[in-house]
Amino acid sequence: MGRTPHAARRRVAAVDGGVGRATADGFSGVTVVPVDGDRLDELVAVIARLATGELTARLEPSPARDAVDAVITGIDLLADELHVMRRTLEQQVTERTEQLDRARRAMALQALTDPLTGLANRALLGDRIGQANARAERGARPPCLVLLDLDGFKTINDGLGHEAGDRVLVEVARRLTGVVRAVDTVARLGGDEFAVLLPDVTDDEAVRVAQRAVRALRLPITVAGWAVVTSASVGV
Repeated sequence: MGRTPHAARRRVAAVDGGVGRATADGFSGVTVVPVDGDRLDELVAVIARLATGELTARLEPSPARDAVDAVITGIDLLADELHVMRRTLEQQVTERTEQLDRARRAMALQALTDPLTGLANRALLGDRIGQANARAERGARPPCLVLLDLDGFKTINDGLGHEAGDRVLVEVARRLTGVVRAVDTVARLGGDEFAVLLPDVTDDEAVRVAQRAVRALRLPITVAGWAVVTSASVGV
């Protein structure tokens, strides 16, 4: 009776999830692409794991090498790149944290030590004295403080120069450190003045340490080709 409207004559092709190319007369060149629902579920599960930060999650492509496998391959490659980026970032954070920690320790050490000799400074000596007194209050023997003042150090500075004087001070610090115990504290108070804190000692032990220090300082120190003999005034 009349021609069927064009829209009514169009055919829709859908076979198991297949896709096709639409033409004026319907679908032509239809390609059937079966979709494995289980694999899609596995892919979604992997994506969810990746989204939570589990960047080692992977899904192996199937032998079919279809469109789903292409997506799987792309996600795996992206996950590899993200994993490498995260490891690189973690390494950078670790290195930066270690650098900051070293800088913090260096600053703390600088605040408590003499920059020339590396000995304790007045601040650290005061802290160690407080600790020794606290131990004495708990039953240990009281600490003893040995004070040393180099004799004639100004003559060394004036005659050989400040660099030679600094070398003498460094050697004095080394020798004083060599005559005390590991628990003792050798400090430079400033200039040519030194102190040795002896926690938990008797008076006789303190005197013996002072005597060893005097003997050690009497040995000549070679500076700029000159043999410099030092001595010190000591108080216990």
